[in-house]
Amino acid sequence: MLISKLAPLVYPKVPKVNKRWNKSIELKGMHFWSKEKIDEYIFCQKTKILRHAAQYCPYYIEIFKKNSWDPKKAELYWDEWPILTQQLLQKNRDKILSTVVTPEDMVLDSSGGSSGFVKTFYHSKDYMSYSLSSAYHTDSIAGWTPGCKTAYLWAAPCDTKKHLGMLPKLKSKLQNIRLYDSFDMSDNKMALYHKELTSYKPEVI
Repeated sequence: MLISKLAPLVYPKVPKVNKRWNKSIELKGMHFWSKEKIDEYIFCQKTKILRHAAQYCPYYIEIFKKNSWDPKKAELYWDEWPILTQQLLQKNRDKILSTVVTPEDMVLDSSGGSSGFVKTFYHSKDYMSYSLSSAYHTDSIAGWTPGCKTAYLWAAPCDTKKHLGMLPKLKSKLQNIRLYDSFDMSDNKMALYHKELTSYKPEVI
């Protein structure tokens, strides 16, 4: 009970949490951009990504050579880019990685398997910080703030397993978080979840 009351006061002051929260506030400002500004921002970012992929990712370099497309004008062919299926992503995972980095520069991660197909892929070491800033922002729309009583119904076993054990459970308590595995929703589990949630009284689910 004491930890639950202290979390909203202490947790937001953790440096990396504070940094992510401040970034999320910046993202909130984008909601008030005009449609024209949003469209322009999306176009510019999309163009940078497509041109980079066409020039530095072996998988896409091959596609551009095969079709005699100009990689410096990659965005012009966007409607003709082949769809990257889950299977193609897995088969060509290393070829999709940009040549300006090495696998050692990146983090090899995997999907939760909710689609029925577990995928492995690379992301930058800064990914989690950006991802959590974005999550902070979207959660804040529902009224969430760092340290408030939060319950997650989560469908990624690889993530829920990380919350098992004494240290992860202690960390969750300090964050005021309860995580419920939605891959395991039997009648007995549902009854248990209902009992725990009724007692916990989360501010955000």
